[in-house]
Amino acid sequence: MRIDYGGSGGPYYSTIAGLIAAARNGGSWNQAGITSTEAKNHSPHITTLGVLEGSEFIGVYGSPVTFDGESVTSSEVLVKYTYYGDTDFNGQVNFDDYARTDNGFNNGRSRWLNGDFDYNNVINFDDYSLIDFAYNSQSGVLTSGPGGPGEPQERWAEIAQMWHFNLPRYKDRLIEFVFTETGRRLTDADFYPYGNGMLPGGSKKS
Repeated sequence: MRIDYGGSGGPYYSTIAGLIAAARNGGSWNQAGITSTEAKNHSPHITTLGVLEGSEFIGVYGSPVTFDGESVTSSEVLVKYTYYGDTDFNGQVNFDDYARTDNGFNNGRSRWLNGDFDYNNVINFDDYSLIDFAYNSQSGVLTSGPGGPGEPQERWAEIAQMWHFNLPRYKDRLIEFVFTETGRRLTDADFYPYGNGMLPGGSKKS
């Protein structure tokens, strides 16, 4: 999944990472937010949803570069279903991922690229446990992102509720994306689960 915020009002890394962390709920994947049924059901539990800013992705691979077949810009956020520890979204855990995680730990950094795999804004023992388990248990390269072959019938209604962090200009694009990937047509009920145009928190749509 990719969210292009057009250079205004963003970046949205913290918001999206927060929604994933809320849904993940320590690895149970049983709460509201941006969720993954594949990660919840995968055995062993070594997969999740990673988040990178477009600028971070470009920083790793240079420009031009593509993600899911489309050119990446610095004004977007990328979300990928992958292994814990896959800092660069190449679908596997390797030496480069450990090097970034060690660097992130030694320099007090956060964010997925630097080894914060549970989105708690600190790199610690828990993150090393996640990357170690994934490294030792991974099987093959994960090439599909959310909504692709690895994420059948994802809970797109949860993603639709990203409307509440003021991205109305992306509504049509999100509807088209979800329909293309799943055949499901989002309705206002997905965007406004509280009825009458109400958003989460009791605010009205603009």
